[in-house]
Amino acid sequence: MGPTERELFTVLEGRCRVHDVLGGFEEAGPGEGIYIPPSFEGAFEVLEPLTKTYMICE
Repeated sequence: MGPTERELFTVLEGRCRVHDVLGGFEEAGPGEGIYIPPSFEGAFEVLEPLTKTYMICE
């Protein structure tokens, strides 16, 4: 993502984890969402096969 883009996603099926560069993470499963702020640096990990809806905006 770019320096001004942000993402909001909601998990429909499965589980995932979003890791930040400082070692923290957030995990989400069905019905849960995660907000990724502008300039985020990190990694997205799929824990179980995943279906999600998402929106990316500037």
